[in-house]
Amino acid sequence: MRKVILATCVVGLLASTAWATPPQGCAVEMVSSHRLSLPVPGSAGIKDLAVVVDERGTMYVSFSSWQPEGDGQRVRAFLASYDPHGTLIRVFERPSAVPEEAQWTRITSSMYSEGRVYATAQWHKGRWQSALLIFETSGDLRRTVMLDGLGNPRLLRLGSNIGVIGTVWTEKGEGVSVLRTFSADGERMSERVLSEALESEAHVLSDGAGRLLLVKPGGEIEALGPKKTWLKVSGGFEHIHAAFTGDEAIIVNRVDPKTRRTSLVLLNDRGEQCEVDTTGRLTPMVRGADGFFYGFGQLGIRPNARSDHREVLVGKFRIAWRENAR
Repeated sequence: MRKVILATCVVGLLASTAWATPPQGCAVEMVSSHRLSLPVPGSAGIKDLAVVVDERGTMYVSFSSWQPEGDGQRVRAFLASYDPHGTLIRVFERPSAVPEEAQWTRITSSMYSEGRVYATAQWHKGRWQSALLIFETSGDLRRTVMLDGLGNPRLLRLGSNIGVIGTVWTEKGEGVSVLRTFSADGERMSERVLSEALESEAHVLSDGAGRLLLVKPGGEIEALGPKKTWLKVSGGFEHIHAAFTGDEAIIVNRVDPKTRRTSLVLLNDRGEQCEVDTTGRLTPMVRGADGFFYGFGQLGIRPNARSDHREVLVGKFRIAWRENAR
């Protein structure tokens, strides 16, 4: 079985750039796991897997899929909801703005906030286009907002507003990172150019106060606008699978490219650090609105499979640091 392990990040104010004595220990506890049957045939290829979770534990899974043979290798994007036990509820409505004949469609990011599911999508039909999609949790599309000229868009929570960060190209062919801010209903509020183009391997986060943080593989954690280095981790993070925000700590899921060892690194605002080896295991990748953490891995095709659809394994976790469980 090939697992897809992503990263978890939970952000608080990092007041110190030096590590204090590490806490006595931390642990990752799996609460439950479920097989999710994706709404595509078992022979389909899948990538760009992501999950967000609401207060009830309902999971919203997005992914791209294609058929190995035929169909011109056309890649389509899907968003579907599952109950807390892993049963498919509904495949979300397909936006009419995305042409059926588009050769490459992908959901670049997704987010749950206050009863709505947000997603950014990008597709190619003659040229690249992108949009912000706002769904009801029922799966009905509420609004499509075109993101003219914005490449590889990613969602950020900015307090009660929605941020979309992406790349625009100048007349000289140079990429510039831009942050566009929208209301929860999708009304465009502002746009600002970031001081520098973001590294392809870096991960942009936002905390509850709307501050932007940049986590770099080299170990630097920077605040953007104005730019300031909050923290530098000795030895760096190597390769970061992914990053996201929560509260009280930063949790980074990293992998050593040489040894393939993976681990969760927990950092808090007191400068304490704790690490859990996760090599070969399913690990948390996102924090749900229900307070638990979730992670998933792809499952191979089994001859005796009960379903003729592709499946993913989703785990539900607690993360414990000292006497506190988050």
